Amino acid sequence: MAGVGLISAATAAALLLALVAAPAAAQTITLVELDPVYERGDKIVISGSVEPRVGEIPVTIQVKRGSNVIAVDQLKVSRDGSFATIINTDGDVWEVGAHSVQAAYQQGATARQEFEISSMPVEAGPEAVEGASTVDLGDGEEGRIQYTITGGTVTDMALSREGLGLTVYVSAESAGTISLTASRAYFDARADGCEGADEEFIVIVDGRQVDHTVERGESENVIGVDFFEDEGRIQIVGTCVIPEFGAAAVALAAASAAAVAAAGLGARGRTFA
Repeated sequence: MAGVGLISAATAAALLLALVAAPAAAQTITLVELDPVYERGDKIVISGSVEPRVGEIPVTIQVKRGSNVIAVDQLKVSRDGSFATIINTDGDVWEVGAHSVQAAYQQGATARQEFEISSMPVEAGPEAVEGASTVDLGDGEEGRIQYTITGGTVTDMALSREGLGLTVYVSAESAGTISLTASRAYFDARADGCEGADEEFIVIVDGRQVDHTVERGESENVIGVDFFEDEGRIQIVGTCVIPEFGAAAVALAAASAAAVAAAGLGARGRTFA
């Protein structure tokens, strides 16, 4: 039977040196592909795997916008080499634009994914409420004025012959707007005792003269007015109201406008975002 061969000391040393000098297995890290676009407020799942896993060494995650680091995390690697986390994109650091996620592990192993934040959240505005109010037209007759309001509720509405227009009472829980659709036969702003050309309405909210919008129709006016929280009385002053007052109406409307201007009430151009 042949004997077992022996190796020289020099050969053994060479083999040991080769084993020590052999490079360790290269580390690799991968990220699961992200969606290309997210909206601010979305939750983003960041996950991936490493090969091979090295003890308890974590994966480092960085989220960047340009060169700015906006989130950092260290993730435990499971026995199978996987890792995962969830990032919430709700917060002041998140802006519309390009972002990136970079994962780093041992021996310089890195992986990178890019995504976009497409839009900032928009706070829901006050819900619009539609309705109609009945107004006294005189001689036992009634009319209806349609409205749409946000930020409050309409509590009452009345034609005012002394004020040559409409007075609307609202309960304003927040800043809002009201749009009123009224027959031009109820009240209007026109020259020559409501027989001539259209003229401007005057709108006063709690004693302040304010800007407004008017859409003129053949038989109706649509008047839009903004208001602030806790304001309650909206006066729309024209030149005539049922029953028409002719020339006297024009004079009274002019006097009302002059009184508002002389008092210097409020400022025009008040609008809401």
